[in-house]
Amino acid sequence: MASTPAAVHYDTELMKNQKNASSMDPAKQFDVLQNSDGKAVFFSIGSDNVLNVSQETAASPTGWTKWDISTAIAGRFGQASITAKTFAVSQNLNNPANVDIALVASLEGQGQDNLFLAYDVPNEPSSWEQSWYWEAAFFDAPGRPMPMPFLISNVYLMNIFGKGRLCFVDVIRNPTENNRVIDRYYIRHGASPIWSFHPLPNDVRAGSVSCLGKRPKESVGGIYTLASVGPWTQEVIYTPARTEKDARSIRLPTLTGSTAIASMLDESGNTFLFIAWPSDGAIAVWTPHLQNNGDWAQMVIDTDYTAATGILRGTTALVATRLGSRTVLWGLNGLGELYSASCPSGSETDQLAWSDPIAVCFDVLQFAHYPNVAQSSANNVLFAQTQTQTLDQQLTMLTQNLNTSLWTERSVLLPPESVNTVTEYYSYTSHIQVVDENDQGVPNYSPVFLTGLSPVSVYVNDVYHVLTPDVPLPATTNSSGVITIVQEIQSLSGILIGVVVLPPGSDKPISTTIDPHANAAQRLATLDSAQSLRGATITDSNGYQKPLVPASVSDNDMKIAAEKFQKLLYIRSQMPSNGGRQLKPFSAVSAGPFRGNTISEEKLRSRISLLWGDLARWLKKFINKVESITAQIIDGFWNFVVEVGDLIYSAVMDTVSAVVGAVEYVFHEINVAYDDIVQYLGFIFNWADIKRTHFVIKNIIKVSTAHAVNSITDIDDGIKREFSTIQERLENWDKMPDVGGTIGQQQQLQSNVKGCKSPQANWALHHATSSIQNAQTSHDRRDPISKDIEKAFQDIYYLLKNEETAVVTMVTQLKDLLMNFSSLTAAQVCQQALGIISEFILETAEDCLLTFLDLAKLLADAVFTLLDAPLNIPILSPIYKDITGDQLSFLDLACFIGAVPATILYKVVTNATPFPTDDPLGDALIQAPDYATLSKLLNSTELDKYQQQAYRKYLTIARISKPRTIRPAKAYDLCEAVSNFVAAFASLGYIPMTIAKSVFDFKRTPAPKALRYTIPVVYMGYVMPDIIGSLSDRREWYTILNWYYTAISIVKAGLDSSDTIGTNSTYSGWVNPIIETGLNICWLVPAVGDFVDNHDTRSDIAAFYANVLFDAGGSLSAGASEDLTGAEVAADMRVAQTLLSLGYFGCVTATGYFVTKGQ
Repeated sequence: MASTPAAVHYDTELMKNQKNASSMDPAKQFDVLQNSDGKAVFFSIGSDNVLNVSQETAASPTGWTKWDISTAIAGRFGQASITAKTFAVSQNLNNPANVDIALVASLEGQGQDNLFLAYDVPNEPSSWEQSWYWEAAFFDAPGRPMPMPFLISNVYLMNIFGKGRLCFVDVIRNPTENNRVIDRYYIRHGASPIWSFHPLPNDVRAGSVSCLGKRPKESVGGIYTLASVGPWTQEVIYTPARTEKDARSIRLPTLTGSTAIASMLDESGNTFLFIAWPSDGAIAVWTPHLQNNGDWAQMVIDTDYTAATGILRGTTALVATRLGSRTVLWGLNGLGELYSASCPSGSETDQLAWSDPIAVCFDVLQFAHYPNVAQSSANNVLFAQTQTQTLDQQLTMLTQNLNTSLWTERSVLLPPESVNTVTEYYSYTSHIQVVDENDQGVPNYSPVFLTGLSPVSVYVNDVYHVLTPDVPLPATTNSSGVITIVQEIQSLSGILIGVVVLPPGSDKPISTTIDPHANAAQRLATLDSAQSLRGATITDSNGYQKPLVPASVSDNDMKIAAEKFQKLLYIRSQMPSNGGRQLKPFSAVSAGPFRGNTISEEKLRSRISLLWGDLARWLKKFINKVESITAQIIDGFWNFVVEVGDLIYSAVMDTVSAVVGAVEYVFHEINVAYDDIVQYLGFIFNWADIKRTHFVIKNIIKVSTAHAVNSITDIDDGIKREFSTIQERLENWDKMPDVGGTIGQQQQLQSNVKGCKSPQANWALHHATSSIQNAQTSHDRRDPISKDIEKAFQDIYYLLKNEETAVVTMVTQLKDLLMNFSSLTAAQVCQQALGIISEFILETAEDCLLTFLDLAKLLADAVFTLLDAPLNIPILSPIYKDITGDQLSFLDLACFIGAVPATILYKVVTNATPFPTDDPLGDALIQAPDYATLSKLLNSTELDKYQQQAYRKYLTIARISKPRTIRPAKAYDLCEAVSNFVAAFASLGYIPMTIAKSVFDFKRTPAPKALRYTIPVVYMGYVMPDIIGSLSDRREWYTILNWYYTAISIVKAGLDSSDTIGTNSTYSGWVNPIIETGLNICWLVPAVGDFVDNHDTRSDIAAFYANVLFDAGGSLSAGASEDLTGAEVAADMRVAQTLLSLGYFGCVTATGYFVTKGQ
């Protein structure tokens, strides 16, 4: 019965998204290496004085896993605790599978430092979990007294490929003196002694700048130290390790005021040594062969640009890396700006080969980077600890995309501290659905291959992955045929994603490229004049509206901005549609430059050419200093050109992502902030409108559930009365009109409802289904078992025991009938099913239902208590609390899942909100105290005296002085439309949740309480169209009978979640599925009766098709029980139920649309 992929549909939105995760705390010290996959391995000591390893982890919920690797040391030495003070890490870039670690720490009660070493540690999670590798390196230097207390100020570690390791330790010579002069020791791991005194030619103080390296012809290497020689002189002192035969120090002169040095190994393992010089800032280098006594460094970066910008001034930290074809310098200047400059490897002494330094991160306190061996790049992964305007510190990971040069910035997210921990960020969220020929999702289909145009970190179905161009990620659709991809962003630029599906038995793949900017570009296209910009508005999450562009901006400036937007859209259309780079220059240009100032060719000759990503990062900080922005063709490529004072910066826009990113800076020219840009070009939830819809849905379901519980004791007589004429009802099935086409054709009508497959409509559903397994509740449903309950349970058991074989046979035949349900009409399904189900309906169903009612009556009251029970579910509980002020309940979750898409879809169809804040209908529906009041409200546009009293009470509470008149629109139609949208999305949540629960049932293990308790309330959303139908003033037999079945199903759903009855294996695996089958078979009877009388409108037809699919899916419940049919058959049945549910989604969505349109 499995459906076959025919197409891939997607919708991407620029919107906020959330993750149940904790951001890594700021660190006192950190460094980063990589594993053999190119993933980051982050070492840090935080405020807890613990050395932690946090590893970027694919296929994990948050993307990072953290381990404490130092605490275990204390136990090995019989101490209760250990305090990590400083550390050093290193690895051989040719063999990143192993790492070396040196840790300085003090054990509890000792009052002094110790050195612990861990060499050749396998760079994998099992190592970090066990911490087996530490060895103590106690002080044993021959002839050297041990200072007391023994205090280590620093440790240095380097792995030089082909040569071995260098490890040096600085020890405070006399801890009682304030000068903090150090003695240096060379550490020889595995030797005896381990510590070897390493004399320095001058006194050096703790904290002096040092780095490791090696000169040519040395077997091991040594250490460079930037030292003061007298009051006015500085020099770099290089001292070889004591293993060298000629271990004399080398003195390299430098200018006074030098602030930082950095070593870089070449392919031979020898060192280039870079130094930051004082004054306005310059950088010089000693090459490996020019490091003899008295050799001066060669100036490599010292230009008019560096003098004018002062970017190198006060450099406090410098890091150099060489890998592949580039040499890259990273520096942190006195203003906290993290900058980079690079040159082709082998050209380190050529001043003209170096790029101009550009700042890419600001307000930086410390940083670390690793050269990504996996991508052969020396400059694309950074970690920076920055200080915010509120003086808080935060750790950020920055990755430069090698294809587009874009920088992406994201927090390091660890597993959450609690269910209520939420990290929120802007994203491009993509809702991708693999569909069959009827536009129905193909559930649980794999593999769906995903690629990123260039490497990009994303969440795929809420699991962290890195998409790359070369290694497709195989993914699996969920039970709706959907894959959700969330790509975090800090600018308008996103990465394009490729999707490839190969249908079974076909050699023709289905492929598409997801351009995340598509919707934003469409909205930008509307800003084509000063008038459109002046009239553009944005609405925040509270429903408050304001102009997009401040009133202070002139019409002329807006006209120019509008022209620039249209030009950028034109340029975007010229870029490769797959997101790749434009490789060939344009031979001719049909459109000129931006209106306004253009830069002359003479000026352009002295421009500073940057990569687009670097220019975009720089503009984030300095946009307010920009005097003009233009786009011009230079050498056949579109360039984004920025003028700042006397300096001109340019960057090639050769990808879709770069062009879209440029839009942000045009907005800045007319004083539109980034958050406002996102609100206009993207999507922001209007919580005020959603909250109103939510409360309406909540009260309708709550009041109707109370009515169902209260009336369950009176349904017996009604059931008996209706079954007395059941033969006549079934004979009327021959009168069923065969209209509406096939079920597949009806399913396709969902395409009329724009937005039903959008990320925003599916947002609450996505988070609910992704997080339900991690939800928590304090509620307990241990219903007391009385003798009456035991007897009722035995009665239903013995009755059904005699029907087991017949029911399973019937369900198997139904499943065979439904194998190709999409090609049948709903009437054909019912008429062909009649021959299968009639005997059960006529001879067995009544006794089954009445006997079950005997049990339900005894436990029905407990169902209502579940509705308001508290629920803590990641993402949704804290957001709900934020927007309503209330604790999320189980009923709130079900209503929220429905209210979000119902509000969005109703707005899409009607361009209006369903229950505006100034409309008394919504107030009355929210305040309706009972079922009778609701019914009157839905069938009248006037309030009776009781409703008026309730409404006046609401006005008093809400402090609204002037009552309003209910609008003339028919309330019933409005609620019917909303209920169908609610049911559509509840169905997508109900099916996967029940399947997840069935896995626990078969294992005879109770499912988690939060999952069990959520299912019945989501089911109430699933049957909301039946609830609304029962509130109709029509009192035909099918309306009444439909309510009986609705009430029974609501109460039964509550029983299914009970901690006593619901977890009983006989009930969950045997009684419950047979009753569910019988109930849904009987439910077809009123559905057909209604359709025989009412089939003139498109909504009538779509509703009937939805009812048939709903009941057909429920009728297979007995077959989906592994206790009744075995694992293999039950799995097939669950697949069939899922497909029928997806069909229901399409038809019930279409029903809501047609009702809304008056059809």
